[in-house]
Amino acid sequence: MLVFQGEFDLKLASGMSHWARSWGFAANQQFEQAVSEARAAVALVPRSARAHYTLGHMLAQTGQTAEARRELQAALSRTQLSPAGYYSSLLPSIQKDLAGN
Repeated sequence: MLVFQGEFDLKLASGMSHWARSWGFAANQQFEQAVSEARAAVALVPRSARAHYTLGHMLAQTGQTAEARRELQAALSRTQLSPAGYYSSLLPSIQKDLAGN
């Protein structure tokens, strides 16, 4: 019998779950709930560009443009800290949202 005596860090998986729920709420025009889920994602994985982008996008949808811009800038800076190409599919969305705010 094998016994594992370590730890699993599930913060990223949990964060992904929160940002996925955020987009689900947004699809139903429930932006306050979307913001709440996105905030939870950022709290769990603060170095994630996708979590910050999701929060920024949802904040923009609720008219909180100053905070949205800060989160989008945070997402952009995190894409630059990541390996080349890691966030290549996210970068155009960040740039588009920044241009709109």
